[in-house]
Amino acid sequence: MRGPASYRNYSRRARWIAFGMDLAAAPVLPLLRAAAPRGPAPERPASILVVRLDHLGDVLMSTPAIAALRASYPGARIDALAGAWGRAALDGNPHVDRVIEASAPWYDPRRGDLPAPGEILGLAAALRRRPYDWALDLRGDPRVALAYLLPAARRRFGFSGLGLERLLTDSIPYERRRSMLDLALELAAAAGAPPRGRRPVFAVSGGASEEAERLCLAAGLRAGEPFAVVAPGSNRAEARWRAEGFAAVCDGLASRGVRTVLVGRREDAPVTRAVAEAAGRPPGDLTGKTSLASLAGVLSRASLLVANDSGTSHLAAAVSCPTVAVFGPTDPALTFPYEDGRRFLSVSVPIDHERPCFDLSCGSDHGFGAIAPGAVLAACARALDAGRDPGPSSG
Repeated sequence: MRGPASYRNYSRRARWIAFGMDLAAAPVLPLLRAAAPRGPAPERPASILVVRLDHLGDVLMSTPAIAALRASYPGARIDALAGAWGRAALDGNPHVDRVIEASAPWYDPRRGDLPAPGEILGLAAALRRRPYDWALDLRGDPRVALAYLLPAARRRFGFSGLGLERLLTDSIPYERRRSMLDLALELAAAAGAPPRGRRPVFAVSGGASEEAERLCLAAGLRAGEPFAVVAPGSNRAEARWRAEGFAAVCDGLASRGVRTVLVGRREDAPVTRAVAEAAGRPPGDLTGKTSLASLAGVLSRASLLVANDSGTSHLAAAVSCPTVAVFGPTDPALTFPYEDGRRFLSVSVPIDHERPCFDLSCGSDHGFGAIAPGAVLAACARALDAGRDPGPSSG
């Protein structure tokens, strides 16, 4: 058996865990495989399950792959397995027939790594009773392959080099230096569904658009007035640029004649409050007032988004809102794959170790301290100018 160093997981800890899982599973592989639905898988599927159990931005990055599957297999039923914290990214998706909520507590920051065996086993049993022809794990997670992919389908697509790949029927190598968007597209292509586009898919309903109009008016914006959305929050405190920097950007945009509106979840209120208090010209504030759908509606009206690396930047790409994303510990090449040098721009500075950095004990500020508001404002000016340019889009 190969050693931990040959695995492709991001961290050394994850590689050792994957090695341990393979070591433990080796003696019982025949028993594990018996959990898979019986019978041959058709060459052309009538039903497909796509699995993406992590966060909103990651789920949105998978939607181009789902669109490719829909285009190649228009008659198939396509269902999606998503976590409670990510399913909103798929609600209303025109390429998905049904969203099934699944438990994956290792992705939920509110629940940590505590197992939920009853929930997982119950859904696994339900999937096995009514199996799919094909299932695809668009994330690449051996826990997902074991708990959900194996009982769900006769033909199982995923990534090799991450652990438990012998539970899959079809796999492609996982490459750590490729974006999640590209990896998902490559897996769909391996399933016979070539790419049809790279931009995330999110449909803004009429109701969401009306709610966005109401919210914009409540934030003090006049109809047709140019404005920028500023999203200073993030799931991780270490992935946030400083509030004073965002405040200076708000002031700089205001001096250019572009009003600013803060957005964020209720949990982001301390961060958005700090930005508002530091700004010389108080921005509008929609913190805690938007759903994902109404936020998409607001972004579809905005001239610009300024954000950290977060799900909001992926949502902006879906609705073609020009975006400037500020990066610290994460890598724009991996989590901002829309960058085109015109309408979608990232701002970061070199650091003395590799990105992405997931080491919670790392003492580095990952370059945030060296990012000047002027650099972010220069990128904003470029994106605003390109936003009025009818040239080709990044999608």
